[in-house]
Amino acid sequence: FNKKNETSLFMLDDLHYTPGGNLLVAYLLFNRLKSISAYSPFLISEWDVGKEIVREIARVSRDYDTAIKSSIRWFFYEGLIEDANGMTLKAKEKLLKYLKVFGNDHRAYKKLGMIFMKEGNTVESIDYFLKANKLQDNKDADILFFLAKAYFELKQFDKSLEYLTLAEVIGGKLLPEVYNYFAMNEHRRKHFQSAEKYWLKAIAGNPLSSQYHRSLGSLYFDLQNYEKAVWQFEVSLRLSPNEPKVYLLCALGYAFLKNKTKAKEMFRKVLLFEPKNQIAKTGLMQLSG
Repeated sequence: FNKKNETSLFMLDDLHYTPGGNLLVAYLLFNRLKSISAYSPFLISEWDVGKEIVREIARVSRDYDTAIKSSIRWFFYEGLIEDANGMTLKAKEKLLKYLKVFGNDHRAYKKLGMIFMKEGNTVESIDYFLKANKLQDNKDADILFFLAKAYFELKQFDKSLEYLTLAEVIGGKLLPEVYNYFAMNEHRRKHFQSAEKYWLKAIAGNPLSSQYHRSLGSLYFDLQNYEKAVWQFEVSLRLSPNEPKVYLLCALGYAFLKNKTKAKEMFRKVLLFEPKNQIAKTGLMQLSG
Protein backbone atom coordinates (compact mmCIF):
# COMPACT_ATOMS: atom_id res chain seq x y z
CA PHE A 1 0.00 0.00 0.00
CA ASN A 2 1.37 3.35 -1.05
CA LYS A 3 0.22 6.00 1.42
CA LYS A 4 0.88 8.73 -1.16
CA ASN A 5 -1.91 7.43 -3.39
CA GLU A 6 -5.11 9.44 -3.18
CA THR A 7 -7.26 6.53 -4.36
CA SER A 8 -6.90 3.25 -2.53
CA LEU A 9 -7.47 -0.21 -3.95
CA PHE A 10 -8.72 -1.31 -0.54
CA MET A 11 -12.21 -0.90 0.89
CA LEU A 12 -12.54 -0.23 4.60
CA ASP A 13 -14.79 -3.26 5.08
CA ASP A 14 -12.03 -5.51 3.71
CA LEU A 15 -9.55 -4.58 6.44
CA HIS A 16 -8.80 -6.80 9.43
CA TYR A 17 -8.66 -4.99 12.75
CA THR A 18 -5.00 -5.50 13.49
CA PRO A 19 -2.42 -2.87 14.42
CA GLY A 20 -1.28 -2.82 10.80
CA GLY A 21 -4.85 -2.61 9.60
CA ASN A 22 -5.57 0.26 11.95
CA LEU A 23 -2.59 2.16 10.58
CA LEU A 24 -3.81 1.49 7.05
CA VAL A 25 -7.22 2.89 7.97
CA ALA A 26 -5.46 5.95 9.32
CA TYR A 27 -3.70 6.50 6.00
CA LEU A 28 -6.97 6.03 4.12
CA LEU A 29 -8.62 8.59 6.37
CA PHE A 30 -5.76 11.01 5.87
CA ASN A 31 -6.23 10.71 2.09
CA ARG A 32 -9.87 11.47 2.68
CA LEU A 33 -8.87 14.63 4.49
CA LYS A 34 -6.73 15.57 1.51
CA SER A 35 -9.75 15.28 -0.79
CA ILE A 36 -11.79 17.49 1.53
CA SER A 37 -9.24 20.27 1.19
CA ALA A 38 -10.43 20.87 -2.38
CA TYR A 39 -13.65 22.23 -0.89
CA SER A 40 -11.99 24.22 1.89
CA PRO A 41 -8.76 25.92 0.78
CA PHE A 42 -7.96 27.09 4.31
CA LEU A 43 -7.59 23.43 5.35
CA ILE A 44 -4.57 22.88 3.12
CA SER A 45 -2.18 24.17 5.77
CA GLU A 46 -3.66 21.92 8.47
CA TRP A 47 -1.87 18.66 7.66
CA ASP A 48 -0.30 18.42 11.13
CA VAL A 49 -3.77 18.43 12.67
CA GLY A 50 -4.92 15.79 10.19
CA LYS A 51 -1.92 13.58 10.91
CA GLU A 52 -2.52 13.89 14.63
CA ILE A 53 -6.12 12.77 14.25
CA VAL A 54 -5.46 9.75 12.07
CA ARG A 55 -2.55 8.60 14.28
CA GLU A 56 -4.79 8.87 17.32
CA ILE A 57 -7.46 6.79 15.60
CA ALA A 58 -4.91 4.18 14.53
CA ARG A 59 -3.50 3.99 18.05
CA VAL A 60 -6.62 4.09 20.20
CA SER A 61 -9.22 2.07 18.35
CA ARG A 62 -9.50 -1.16 16.39
CA ASP A 63 -12.88 -0.12 15.02
CA TYR A 64 -13.03 2.52 12.27
CA ASP A 65 -16.65 3.58 12.84
CA THR A 66 -16.27 3.77 16.61
CA ALA A 67 -13.12 5.82 16.23
CA ILE A 68 -14.86 8.31 13.98
CA LYS A 69 -17.86 8.70 16.25
CA SER A 70 -15.84 8.95 19.44
CA SER A 71 -13.43 11.64 18.25
CA ILE A 72 -14.88 15.09 18.84
CA ARG A 73 -12.17 16.48 16.57
CA TRP A 74 -13.72 14.57 13.70
CA PHE A 75 -16.89 16.71 13.90
CA PHE A 76 -14.94 19.55 12.29
CA TYR A 77 -13.94 17.48 9.26
CA GLU A 78 -17.32 15.79 9.09
CA GLY A 79 -18.90 19.25 8.98
CA LEU A 80 -16.75 20.05 5.96
CA ILE A 81 -17.83 16.83 4.27
CA GLU A 82 -21.53 17.52 4.92
CA ASP A 83 -21.19 21.06 3.54
CA ALA A 84 -19.34 19.82 0.45
CA ASN A 85 -22.25 17.44 -0.19
CA GLY A 86 -24.84 20.20 0.19
CA MET A 87 -26.02 19.01 3.62
CA THR A 88 -25.74 22.42 5.26
CA LEU A 89 -28.07 21.67 8.18
CA LYS A 90 -25.97 18.65 9.21
CA ALA A 91 -22.78 20.61 8.57
CA LYS A 92 -23.86 23.35 10.97
CA GLU A 93 -24.87 20.75 13.56
CA LYS A 94 -21.45 19.05 13.42
CA LEU A 95 -19.50 22.30 13.55
CA LEU A 96 -21.51 23.61 16.51
CA LYS A 97 -20.88 20.35 18.40
CA TYR A 98 -17.21 20.72 17.67
CA LEU A 99 -17.18 24.30 18.97
CA LYS A 100 -18.69 23.22 22.29
CA VAL A 101 -15.36 21.54 23.01
CA PHE A 102 -12.93 23.50 20.83
CA GLY A 103 -14.46 26.95 21.17
CA ASN A 104 -11.28 28.79 20.22
CA ASP A 105 -10.90 27.29 16.75
CA HIS A 106 -11.38 30.17 14.33
CA ARG A 107 -11.66 27.77 11.36
CA ALA A 108 -15.00 26.40 12.58
CA TYR A 109 -16.44 29.90 13.10
CA LYS A 110 -15.22 30.90 9.65
CA LYS A 111 -16.77 27.84 8.05
CA LEU A 112 -20.10 28.47 9.77
CA GLY A 113 -19.99 32.06 8.53
CA MET A 114 -19.40 30.83 4.99
CA ILE A 115 -22.31 28.39 5.23
CA PHE A 116 -24.72 31.06 6.52
CA MET A 117 -23.53 33.46 3.81
CA LYS A 118 -24.12 30.81 1.15
CA GLU A 119 -27.64 30.34 2.52
CA GLY A 120 -28.31 34.07 2.23
CA ASN A 121 -28.35 34.63 6.00
CA THR A 122 -25.91 37.52 5.92
CA VAL A 123 -26.55 38.87 9.42
CA GLU A 124 -25.95 35.45 10.99
CA SER A 125 -22.80 34.99 8.91
CA ILE A 126 -21.37 38.26 10.24
CA ASP A 127 -21.75 37.02 13.84
CA TYR A 128 -19.58 33.98 13.10
CA PHE A 129 -17.05 35.90 11.01
CA LEU A 130 -16.66 38.44 13.82
CA LYS A 131 -15.99 35.63 16.32
CA ALA A 132 -13.41 34.13 13.98
CA ASN A 133 -11.83 37.53 13.40
CA LYS A 134 -11.58 38.23 17.12
CA LEU A 135 -9.68 34.97 17.60
CA GLN A 136 -7.35 35.89 14.72
CA ASP A 137 -6.95 39.51 15.80
CA ASN A 138 -7.51 40.97 12.29
CA LYS A 139 -4.75 38.79 10.83
CA ASP A 140 -6.74 36.46 8.55
CA ALA A 141 -7.29 38.11 5.17
CA ASP A 142 -10.01 35.60 4.21
CA ILE A 143 -12.13 36.41 7.27
CA LEU A 144 -11.67 40.14 6.73
CA PHE A 145 -12.74 39.78 3.11
CA PHE A 146 -15.85 37.78 4.02
CA LEU A 147 -16.81 40.46 6.54
CA ALA A 148 -16.36 43.13 3.87
CA LYS A 149 -18.48 41.13 1.45
CA ALA A 150 -21.23 40.59 4.02
CA TYR A 151 -21.40 44.26 4.97
CA PHE A 152 -21.48 45.17 1.26
CA GLU A 153 -24.51 42.92 0.79
CA LEU A 154 -26.18 44.73 3.69
CA LYS A 155 -25.33 48.05 1.96
CA GLN A 156 -23.17 49.09 4.91
CA PHE A 157 -20.48 50.40 2.60
CA ASP A 158 -18.35 52.20 5.21
CA LYS A 159 -18.04 48.98 7.24
CA SER A 160 -17.26 47.06 4.07
CA LEU A 161 -14.46 49.48 3.19
CA GLU A 162 -13.08 49.25 6.73
CA TYR A 163 -12.54 45.49 6.44
CA LEU A 164 -11.36 45.69 2.83
CA THR A 165 -8.64 48.10 3.93
CA LEU A 166 -7.47 45.64 6.58
CA ALA A 167 -7.56 42.74 4.10
CA GLU A 168 -5.58 44.70 1.52
CA VAL A 169 -2.73 45.25 3.98
CA ILE A 170 -2.42 41.49 4.56
CA GLY A 171 -2.80 40.54 0.90
CA GLY A 172 -3.06 36.88 -0.09
CA LYS A 173 -4.88 34.88 -2.71
CA LEU A 174 -8.14 36.83 -2.32
CA LEU A 175 -6.52 40.21 -3.05
CA PRO A 176 -8.08 40.51 -6.55
CA GLU A 177 -11.53 39.98 -4.98
CA VAL A 178 -10.65 42.55 -2.32
CA TYR A 179 -9.95 45.07 -5.11
CA ASN A 180 -13.16 44.01 -6.87
CA TYR A 181 -15.21 44.83 -3.78
CA PHE A 182 -13.29 48.07 -3.29
CA ALA A 183 -14.34 48.97 -6.84
CA MET A 184 -17.98 48.01 -6.29
CA ASN A 185 -18.08 50.09 -3.10
CA GLU A 186 -16.57 53.09 -4.88
CA HIS A 187 -18.93 52.66 -7.83
CA ARG A 188 -21.91 52.72 -5.50
CA ARG A 189 -20.55 55.89 -3.92
CA LYS A 190 -20.12 57.40 -7.42
CA HIS A 191 -16.36 57.65 -6.96
CA PHE A 192 -15.83 56.53 -10.55
CA GLN A 193 -12.12 57.27 -10.89
CA SER A 194 -11.38 55.26 -7.75
CA ALA A 195 -13.64 52.43 -8.94
CA GLU A 196 -11.72 52.28 -12.23
CA LYS A 197 -8.40 52.14 -10.36
CA TYR A 198 -9.50 49.19 -8.22
CA TRP A 199 -10.99 47.21 -11.11
CA LEU A 200 -7.73 47.65 -12.99
CA LYS A 201 -5.91 46.32 -9.91
CA ALA A 202 -8.31 43.38 -9.74
CA ILE A 203 -7.68 42.59 -13.41
CA ALA A 204 -3.93 42.83 -12.89
CA GLY A 205 -4.24 40.24 -10.13
CA ASN A 206 -6.58 37.96 -12.05
CA PRO A 207 -6.75 38.84 -15.76
CA LEU A 208 -8.86 35.75 -16.52
CA SER A 209 -11.87 36.93 -14.54
CA SER A 210 -14.64 37.75 -17.01
CA GLN A 211 -16.58 39.48 -14.23
CA TYR A 212 -13.83 42.04 -13.59
CA HIS A 213 -13.67 42.98 -17.28
CA ARG A 214 -17.46 43.08 -17.52
CA SER A 215 -17.74 45.35 -14.47
CA LEU A 216 -15.06 47.72 -15.74
CA GLY A 217 -16.78 47.76 -19.14
CA SER A 218 -20.08 48.67 -17.48
CA LEU A 219 -18.34 51.51 -15.63
CA TYR A 220 -16.93 52.87 -18.90
CA PHE A 221 -20.34 52.44 -20.55
CA ASP A 222 -22.02 54.49 -17.80
CA LEU A 223 -19.35 57.17 -18.29
CA GLN A 224 -20.06 57.10 -22.06
CA ASN A 225 -16.50 56.03 -22.79
CA TYR A 226 -17.71 53.51 -25.35
CA GLU A 227 -14.34 52.67 -26.90
CA LYS A 228 -12.98 51.44 -23.58
CA ALA A 229 -16.32 49.83 -22.75
CA VAL A 230 -16.52 47.63 -25.85
CA TRP A 231 -12.87 46.63 -25.47
CA GLN A 232 -13.54 45.34 -21.94
CA PHE A 233 -16.77 43.65 -23.04
CA GLU A 234 -14.94 41.88 -25.85
CA VAL A 235 -12.33 40.57 -23.41
CA SER A 236 -15.06 39.44 -21.03
CA LEU A 237 -16.84 37.58 -23.81
CA ARG A 238 -13.68 35.82 -24.91
CA LEU A 239 -13.35 34.52 -21.36
CA SER A 240 -17.05 33.74 -20.90
CA PRO A 241 -18.87 33.60 -24.27
CA ASN A 242 -22.36 32.68 -23.02
CA GLU A 243 -23.39 36.07 -21.66
CA PRO A 244 -26.28 37.62 -23.65
CA LYS A 245 -26.40 40.74 -21.45
CA VAL A 246 -22.75 41.47 -22.20
CA TYR A 247 -23.35 40.97 -25.94
CA LEU A 248 -26.22 43.45 -25.65
CA LEU A 249 -24.12 46.08 -23.88
CA CYS A 250 -21.36 45.54 -26.42
CA ALA A 251 -23.84 45.96 -29.27
CA LEU A 252 -25.14 49.22 -27.79
CA GLY A 253 -21.58 50.45 -27.31
CA TYR A 254 -20.74 49.78 -30.95
CA ALA A 255 -23.99 51.47 -31.98
CA PHE A 256 -23.00 54.60 -30.07
CA LEU A 257 -19.62 54.43 -31.83
CA LYS A 258 -21.52 54.19 -35.15
CA ASN A 259 -19.86 50.87 -35.94
CA LYS A 260 -22.91 49.28 -37.57
CA THR A 261 -21.17 46.08 -38.62
CA LYS A 262 -20.00 45.19 -35.11
CA ALA A 263 -23.24 46.38 -33.53
CA LYS A 264 -25.32 44.10 -35.79
CA GLU A 265 -22.97 41.21 -35.12
CA MET A 266 -23.45 41.60 -31.38
CA PHE A 267 -27.23 42.08 -31.63
CA ARG A 268 -27.44 38.82 -33.61
CA LYS A 269 -25.48 37.02 -30.92
CA VAL A 270 -27.92 38.30 -28.30
CA LEU A 271 -30.79 36.80 -30.32
CA LEU A 272 -29.07 33.43 -30.44
CA PHE A 273 -29.49 33.27 -26.68
CA GLU A 274 -32.69 35.30 -26.34
CA PRO A 275 -34.72 35.20 -29.59
CA LYS A 276 -37.40 37.45 -28.09
CA ASN A 277 -35.07 40.15 -26.78
CA GLN A 278 -36.87 43.28 -27.93
CA ILE A 279 -33.91 45.64 -27.54
CA ALA A 280 -31.75 43.46 -29.78
CA LYS A 281 -34.54 42.99 -32.34
CA THR A 282 -35.25 46.73 -32.48
CA GLY A 283 -31.56 47.64 -32.64
CA LEU A 284 -30.92 45.18 -35.46
CA MET A 285 -33.95 46.43 -37.39
CA GLN A 286 -32.89 50.08 -37.07
CA LEU A 287 -29.33 49.35 -38.16
CA SER A 288 -30.53 47.30 -41.12
CA GLY A 289 -33.01 49.91 -42.32
